[in-house]
Amino acid sequence: MKMNAPARWIAVAVMMISAASASAQPQTDNFTKNFKKFKDISIGVDFYAGSKSDVIPFEKLVAEARRRLSVFLGNDLASGAVVICSTLEQKDSVSEAKLLRRGYRWVLIELTAEANAQQVRARIRAESGGQVPAAVSQRFQNPSPEMKAAGDARFVSSVVQRMAYATIMTTLAPDRPFRASRVDDMARSPLPDWLDVGLASYAVGGPGFNLRFLKERIEEAFPLEDVLTMSRPFVAPGTGGGSGGQASFVQASPDGAGGGGARVEMPSPPAGGQAGAGGGGGRQRGGGMNLSKDVQDRMMFDAEASTFFSYLVAKAGVEKTRGIVSLSLENKDSLDVLGRSDALDKDLEKVEQDWQAWVKQQQADGPPGNIRMISGPDRTPAPQQ
Repeated sequence: MKMNAPARWIAVAVMMISAASASAQPQTDNFTKNFKKFKDISIGVDFYAGSKSDVIPFEKLVAEARRRLSVFLGNDLASGAVVICSTLEQKDSVSEAKLLRRGYRWVLIELTAEANAQQVRARIRAESGGQVPAAVSQRFQNPSPEMKAAGDARFVSSVVQRMAYATIMTTLAPDRPFRASRVDDMARSPLPDWLDVGLASYAVGGPGFNLRFLKERIEEAFPLEDVLTMSRPFVAPGTGGGSGGQASFVQASPDGAGGGGARVEMPSPPAGGQAGAGGGGGRQRGGGMNLSKDVQDRMMFDAEASTFFSYLVAKAGVEKTRGIVSLSLENKDSLDVLGRSDALDKDLEKVEQDWQAWVKQQQADGPPGNIRMISGPDRTPAPQQ
């Protein structure tokens, strides 16, 4: 029977809708196949992973981080989900947007150390004409037990740190849409930047990010007044855009301690081998890697902000520090807030001297780390054909 024109258009539309549904089905099936849901690992945080063993290392740290954040932000913390991908195939089956539509305020898609190694090898292969240098391949394929344990510990600590940032921002700015690629953009929080960093550091156990880096360069630190009033130094994303998907160099203590050792994430160097993330010269650091001034400034700011927050808690107590956080939500002028509180001496120079003396007494866990390259969760470069 011959169909008229309207009937033909209806038939074509039905076929297109059916085809679209069929093409969408494999991704849904793949996500269900690749991940199990582990509900309320800590209250308000679900995990998706291939097996329970991928989740166990996070349970205590996540619960403690949420408890510490609740002390300063209240019990109504934004709920979210963490997806642990142990393979690139798993990562490719995850959609941040679809998970957010399930009612989560934030979603983090994270690669394990093994999956990170796969992504880094793909990146190196793509940038080196399809070949991975034998020495690099050997290091990825046969890490020592100590290196593997350190990498796993760094991974867990890094995920919990990102979870803390995501929780702070979505709790305090519930009307702003969440994007994991902007999870370390402090401007998305109503708190001054140093307090965002300080709270996240406190949540993952303190006494501060990059403590060893700060102790070794305490004489080069920003004046405390600057830290309390400045924006967190900007580090340009990689050429692919976004901060989450670029291969990175990380300097960290090999024991994997979350609060000790210098740690920095930065985009991988271009093919010419010049490291750095944006303008400004850099100083030569471990492994011959040249850290740009932008990256060093970010490390220094994070170290100072996180240690100063821990110093506040140690010197003034939790209640007075919580009062500073509350006042800062109404007034981002930290100098004015500290002047109005009775948590510290009114003389900021004396406070700075006392804080520096306190920093020097803190224990930085582990020996100085070397540069290692990792890769973020958002993108995988296609190997050259």
